[in-house]
Amino acid sequence: MGEYISYISYLAAVYLRLSKEDEDLRESKDKKESNSIANQKALILKAIESMPNVTLYDIYIEM
Repeated sequence: MGEYISYISYLAAVYLRLSKEDEDLRESKDKKESNSIANQKALILKAIESMPNVTLYDIYIEM
């Protein structure tokens, strides 16, 4: 008998949220993204890249 391989793929939406304690965005008018958001995004995107069956659909940011 042949081997059955399931090819399931997933779409992932990323939701990032700025914490109230994160003031670096409010203090600098030149920054478009806080350190907290940048760190969250980098960590999550790295995780998604390691999952070949997951495709990034979109990134949502709440500030």
